[in-house]
Amino acid sequence: MTQLVLSVQSHVAAGCVGNRAAVFTLERLGRTVAAVHTLQFSNHLGHGLAAGTVFPPAEVRAVLEGALDHLGAGRVDALLTGYLGAAENAEAVVAAAVRIRAANPAAFWVCDPVMGDLGRLYVGEALVGTFRELAAGAADVLTPNAFELELLSGGPVDGPEAALAAARGLLGRRTRLVVVTSLPGPGPGEISNLAVAREGAWMLTTPLLPFAPPPSGSGDVFAALLCDRLLRGTPVPEALGGIGNALYAVLEATLAAEAREVDLVGAQELLVAAPQRFSVRKVG
Repeated sequence: MTQLVLSVQSHVAAGCVGNRAAVFTLERLGRTVAAVHTLQFSNHLGHGLAAGTVFPPAEVRAVLEGALDHLGAGRVDALLTGYLGAAENAEAVVAAAVRIRAANPAAFWVCDPVMGDLGRLYVGEALVGTFRELAAGAADVLTPNAFELELLSGGPVDGPEAALAAARGLLGRRTRLVVVTSLPGPGPGEISNLAVAREGAWMLTTPLLPFAPPPSGSGDVFAALLCDRLLRGTPVPEALGGIGNALYAVLEATLAAEAREVDLVGAQELLVAAPQRFSVRKVG
């Protein structure tokens, strides 16, 4: 029986973000995925106008609990969350994580705390507070970008050392791994991902591809790839290297295809076997 991931995030009819990105990635890697949507839009809002609905939190909770009733909480091997949109949805996910881990102690929660990027919030202050005060400490794994790391830690992240310290501050009794995405690289024209665990810290740096603007969906793919590696029991530095190289190759193919969102279908073989061009280095 294949391992089962319960993915809770946004959904678009056209494009490759949120659950559209996560579900394809995980299924291509051999996982069974149950998807709960927090909203349904025609397309990503980054493309301009979009039609659709933000689902009421009571409906999201009902679908989430109904999915667990149907599947059996003990059948879920991993919970993956992305855009939640409302504090009530974060609270429902925390309750679901508790229920899943009670039925299957080996299960874990990978939380991408989607709140904003580059200094701009996508969500309300209530959700920021719920992430900071409740959800971040209840997740096993966090994947914030640099701005979200600032929101969770309460301090500026103005370089690799600050990011390392802030990520270490988020480790706790439950949280065992923090992976910070899209950090400015040590050199011009570079970008880094930083993985921080109790046993150490590692960084992978790649060239910054010349997108204008960057494609949507890369963070959703990153979190899904990390979920897959953790299900495989891959050690953190090896997981970081595999994910970073796979995502770079997919983004390189996306650039060549002139796509506005991650070209997962066209580059799907790279999810399975990407060239390993960039090396992980230990930083702590």
